[in-house]
Amino acid sequence: MIHIIFRAVLGIFWFVTAGLNFFWDNKTYALLYSLLGISFLFSAYAHWKKEAADSEKKTKKNPPKKYRKSMKKS
Repeated sequence: MIHIIFRAVLGIFWFVTAGLNFFWDNKTYALLYSLLGISFLFSAYAHWKKEAADSEKKTKKNPPKKYRKSMKKS
């Protein structure tokens, strides 16, 4: 989970840097840093969704013990 937070923070950092470069009229670096921010934030989002799906699969495969009996009857 920490790598997702780290990527999200870096993505936000690159967007802030892009905004500052755009403000200082350095549009080439602003574009570069915007692309870096988009890639980091997209990567963080993709890993977050994948981790959520993996944890959901684990709970479906191994439900808590108190629910196992009721699942066998069905």
